[in-house]
Amino acid sequence: MFAKVLYNLCDNSPGYMPVIPRIHREPVKTGCMLISEDDGIGIPQDKKKLIFERGLTTSPGPTTSSGLGLLLVRDILAITGITIKETGIPGVGSRFEGVIPPGKWRIAPAE
Repeated sequence: MFAKVLYNLCDNSPGYMPVIPRIHREPVKTGCMLISEDDGIGIPQDKKKLIFERGLTTSPGPTTSSGLGLLLVRDILAITGITIKETGIPGVGSRFEGVIPPGKWRIAPAE
């Protein structure tokens, strides 16, 4: 199911920008943060909390969207205790931050 999360985060961007989003992680005091960010148009401030709701889409023009991708992302991550929010800047890009609780992540040793 985690592959579906990554797919939907990446699929959220192509209509809005010319490049693939960057996905990386950052250790934080509360665990580990999974970050997906892009250089697209960003999410309007008034839509930030709504984008994870069923049927909402910010797709411009004739682009079709079911409005279910980010809902699915939120629900899959919630099963494991991971929370997600959008913290990007409108006009600069989208940034999705998923906070993974302590003990729910690990970094494989370098080979």
